[in-house]
Amino acid sequence: MTVSDSNKFLDIKQKYNYIVAQSNQIITSQTKIVAIEYFFDKDPGFENGISLPASPSNNVLIKTTIETSHLSPGLHRLYVRAKDENEIWSILQSKPVYISDKTLAETYSNSPSKISEVEYFFDVPHDFGNGESISFLLNSEISMKETIDVSGLALGLHRLYIRAKDETGTWSVVQSKPLFITQRNEFCNSQLNIPNVKKIEYFFDEQTGFGLGNTFSFISNAEINLTKTIKVSDLDQGLHRLYIRVQDETDTWGIVQSIPIFITQQLLHNSEQLINAKITEMEYFFDHATALSKGNHLSFASDNLVSLNKKIDISKLSPGLHRLYIRAKNNFDQWGIVQSKPIYIKAIDDTLVDITEIEYFFNTDPGYGYGQSIFFTSDNYVHIETNLPVDHLSEGIQCIYVRAKDRNDMWSPIKYSNFTISNGPNISFIPDQTAIETSESHSIHFTVHSGLINNNLTISAWSSNLSLITTQNILIKQIGTSCELTLTPVHDACGTSIITVLADDQFLTSTTAFDINVPCITSIIGDVNGDKKINIMDVIIILQRLINLSF
Repeated sequence: MTVSDSNKFLDIKQKYNYIVAQSNQIITSQTKIVAIEYFFDKDPGFENGISLPASPSNNVLIKTTIETSHLSPGLHRLYVRAKDENEIWSILQSKPVYISDKTLAETYSNSPSKISEVEYFFDVPHDFGNGESISFLLNSEISMKETIDVSGLALGLHRLYIRAKDETGTWSVVQSKPLFITQRNEFCNSQLNIPNVKKIEYFFDEQTGFGLGNTFSFISNAEINLTKTIKVSDLDQGLHRLYIRVQDETDTWGIVQSIPIFITQQLLHNSEQLINAKITEMEYFFDHATALSKGNHLSFASDNLVSLNKKIDISKLSPGLHRLYIRAKNNFDQWGIVQSKPIYIKAIDDTLVDITEIEYFFNTDPGYGYGQSIFFTSDNYVHIETNLPVDHLSEGIQCIYVRAKDRNDMWSPIKYSNFTISNGPNISFIPDQTAIETSESHSIHFTVHSGLINNNLTISAWSSNLSLITTQNILIKQIGTSCELTLTPVHDACGTSIITVLADDQFLTSTTAFDINVPCITSIIGDVNGDKKINIMDVIIILQRLINLSF
């Protein structure tokens, strides 16, 4: 749901006053959905959004027109949420919406520039030209399959950014995708305590109750890779949606995943027909579906595998976001599933407008012009390095947003970055300890608290005197914030060691230290054999001495 256009025109004539929100995504709930509301940018509170008409149901499909005439030009975010019959609100869903002036470019080129450079980077924005380059042949359209090195990334969620530059030196809008780095071995799974998957089920079109879907047979493991044939003969021809979900050994169900599938007539009855099937017709169209064979036709030589490199006329498209659809037909008069890609038409403006204002804010948008200003000299290219105050922010994950305004009073899209504020873990006080020389172990209890919601808090400890307490004789048991440290002195050793405890929450570390004293015991009354213990051996030795004295 995106409205977009070039933002560099001076002759502002008309603004988009609505967007059409159409989606085949189904809002589902185990209980009936009774209300749906939406809002832009800032949450007005439950029940205070703009209501969308919906009949109470477990599955709601909405196609509607949403008014946007009150929004200023620039990037906004549309939020939608639903309420069930138990008065419980769902998690917010959101999409970016770009509002700009609806004007046609006076001139724009029919000859696209050649792409001269492609670069990528992870997580943190880089200056233009400072990313990791990808090699390719200069062309106006390129298709790449590259292996990107991720060995330097830590485990967890990251974001891959990629952008291109043409031969005029103009950089494209940066594109990004999330990616999750994880170790793929059994040791990692045991270390992270990932539970095994014990059940996988699937169903079509409508949600079923947990455990009531069609199941797959497999060997239980923490990571499952399946190749299965699913029966679809009971489905009608047309568009359907396949849902799949898994349950682990703790009986916890994962988030349901889905993919659209299209059922067509089974005209090809054997592999020979499939091999001999040839593509005889291809057509394309923009934005709105057309009847079969009524699109724009592409010329090619009929074959069972067709590779095309064609220029498509876009001169009749207005600047902004569009969608290109393409489909093919074989010699059995069977049409394939339509494929589509978003395309963005941008009018060429050779002049760069001076940037006159830059503002930033944390977490919540105060509105255009109400952020914290950054001082700089107005120019068409601005590079700023500055320190921003963050002492008013609480511990945890924060987000900073930045946007700029040009001399035509047009605001740029918002750029943002997440960062974390933490004072580090807090280890409770541990007093100095005294242990008996002959004791097998000495337990110490303490707590560790972190200002972050972090499941990866780790505790470690070490000894300054390894002849008294070795590394192998230091054991730590951690349950949440409660910890137990067990120290076992070396047998017959005595003296003092400094024990240092370290807590690491992946952002900051904290340490504390205490002394443990194991006093030296020179003799014990009754210890005849000198093993510094009184036991049955001492009694036997005394009896033997008495017997010897009697004779």
